[in-house]
Amino acid sequence: MTVTVRRATPADADQIAGLLCQLGYASTAPDVEERFTFWFDHPFSAVLVAQLSGRVAGSWRDNGTAPPSK
Repeated sequence: MTVTVRRATPADADQIAGLLCQLGYASTAPDVEERFTFWFDHPFSAVLVAQLSGRVAGSWRDNGTAPPSK
């Protein structure tokens, strides 16, 4: 098994939302896509995914500041 770590893309939103739900954080693909708009545009942010057998198996995010409140 080979795990590939890469930058997340908007196409990963649905799978990342599923992972967040498994951890108890109610999320939908539109929720994740909304967060992406902040994270992808922020110069100090990074969103990475671990991909296994063509599926997102994990994700990691680092952002220098908290996302804006809804």
